[in-house]
Amino acid sequence: MKTRLAAASIALALAVTSFPADAQQPPSRQEIAKRSSTVQRALDTNGDRVLSADEIAAAPAVLATLDKDGNGALTPDETHGGRFRIWDIVRGNWVFNVIDDDADITISAAEIAAAHQRLAHLDDNRDGQLTGKELARPPGPPPAFFGRPPDHRKIARFIASFRMRDYNEVKGPVVPGADDRAYDGYLFFHGSYDNGRRQAQPNAYLMDTAGKFVHVWTNERYAPEGVSAYLLENGLLARTTAKLHWRALRDFPVGANGVLELVDWDSKVLWEFEYCELRKYCLHHDFTVLPNGNIVAIVYDANTVAEATAFGWKGKPSRSGLVFTERLIEIAPDLNSGGGKIVWEWDSRDHLVQDVDATKPNYGSVSEKKRRIDPNYDRIDRLFVNGQLFHANSIDYNAAHKQLVVSSATFGEIWVIDHDTTTEEAKGPAGDLLYRWGSPRTYGGPDDETVLFWQHDAYWIPETGELQIFNNGGLRGPDGKYNPGELFMGVLDGSYSDVLRLKMPVDASGNWDWSKDVEVTWSYNSDGSKGMKAPFMSGARKLPNGNVLMVQAQNNRVLEVTDGGETVLDFKMPKPGRIFRLYKYSKDYPGLAGKL
Repeated sequence: MKTRLAAASIALALAVTSFPADAQQPPSRQEIAKRSSTVQRALDTNGDRVLSADEIAAAPAVLATLDKDGNGALTPDETHGGRFRIWDIVRGNWVFNVIDDDADITISAAEIAAAHQRLAHLDDNRDGQLTGKELARPPGPPPAFFGRPPDHRKIARFIASFRMRDYNEVKGPVVPGADDRAYDGYLFFHGSYDNGRRQAQPNAYLMDTAGKFVHVWTNERYAPEGVSAYLLENGLLARTTAKLHWRALRDFPVGANGVLELVDWDSKVLWEFEYCELRKYCLHHDFTVLPNGNIVAIVYDANTVAEATAFGWKGKPSRSGLVFTERLIEIAPDLNSGGGKIVWEWDSRDHLVQDVDATKPNYGSVSEKKRRIDPNYDRIDRLFVNGQLFHANSIDYNAAHKQLVVSSATFGEIWVIDHDTTTEEAKGPAGDLLYRWGSPRTYGGPDDETVLFWQHDAYWIPETGELQIFNNGGLRGPDGKYNPGELFMGVLDGSYSDVLRLKMPVDASGNWDWSKDVEVTWSYNSDGSKGMKAPFMSGARKLPNGNVLMVQAQNNRVLEVTDGGETVLDFKMPKPGRIFRLYKYSKDYPGLAGKL
């Protein structure tokens, strides 16, 4: 009961916070509930709180009766009275959410026609009707999510701040063009749906130095949270996206997408590679393009409990009863015939060590075999992390050393992997970690030496060979130390996000020295005084003039600071959908030649 009340209090706080500033009085909780479920109540023609097979089939015809102005679509006025912001409220109703597939707040003629097909995606038990939890609003975060009694008002304010921005105008303390110390280039970003699909933004954009959008690459497919995109030097856009409906992908952890594409300037898909089989494997999050044009991507592998137990895992599976490990695959694109061939693989399951089951072949000392990975490391078993062992969220390639760096958020580490191997070699000792850094506790070290807390966007700076990381701070407690009970709570209670640039203990030949320390050569917000808090996704990139460009994914706050930490950009991107990462391309970037 307490959990339901907590979720309700957060939902109500969101509703009130999201009410327009020019409104006289926020609607009551009862009014919010009534108006936000207008579409669902219309479809439930007999009022039994069940959408039967017949009612689902009749959905397009019933929705057409709500079209009072006869324009073929349903406006916010027709679906909920048009008085309050439905990003946070009406789209919290799963029925409206799934019908309004593009999250633009208007149910178009095409969405009306496809309503019965969309509603079928909510039928989790495949019995032909929608009942109970299948119709329930997405739940608010219960107290168990945080690991300790939370301050619900603080949570509500923080979550509400995720969406408090203007989608029509660039606003902020330092907007584009206000400070000429900002790097003179084009901002590039790729949107995504948020986890509850209250916002959807699948396109990629270029913004000039005056804050004007000068180009858009459209995407007709789904863009789940964590999709990545890069503008290549040949002018093509490389991106991840999803063919499968977002409900179908729920069996995978957050970030699953399944499709790689190369897209031209006019948004025409020139090449695609689909790699996703439900309950088996799926591309997710990031990828990196090699100098030869091949692409190395991250893959979720779904293991049954029996399969995971066979490699020495002991723990809790995901809500879908699966245990997820990570794999890297290198794809050689065939731009002539389409598709591609997998030419190299690295599988985390080949590089495990565990000390809980002596009958398994990978049994050994976790602390002595620290080039291998412990599948029973004491991760967080809450929220979307349940059953997900490693949560790799970024990958980058070092051409000089032919090495890959992968960020594992659950381990709070970056892993360096040798790419100068064959697939067969990568299965053996040559595929063990060349280096790892961020959290010695993952191989038996002390908690107080943990440096990374749910980090993202680990990449090599080509000019210097340094690594830069956006350190979210999601597992950093109020005291600044590692706290597994703090998942995302730390950023509410005094913790913070920071950016770290690192000189790594590696020589010119790519040999790593485990006996030497990592040196922090530059940082931002290392004491929390700059007020940067980004609990998930997000990133930071060094620019050619020495500035650093950052984005907070929860509210799309764009920051650019000088090498000395002075702010030269600080605004919120005026587009819905979460930005995984942000880049700036110079005006003479080869991929833009002759385009603008």
